[in-house]
Amino acid sequence: MFSLKDRRVGIVDIIDRWYGTDHDFFRVLADDGRVYLLKWHRFTDEWFLVKGSWEGRALYFLDKKDM
Repeated sequence: MFSLKDRRVGIVDIIDRWYGTDHDFFRVLADDGRVYLLKWHRFTDEWFLVKGSWEGRALYFLDKKDM
């Protein structure tokens, strides 16, 4: 679950996951029916929503300050 401005979004499924040098990335299906791309910084244990698109579907994001 993560916060999106003033509401909580539950994660229904992890669609994909891949690893970077400092970050792990997760493409997730949320309980609002949307797909989100999340980034976890493994050294600081911080989560971010990442901008981009996937397979022509819009992703929805927030900045760290909004969490």
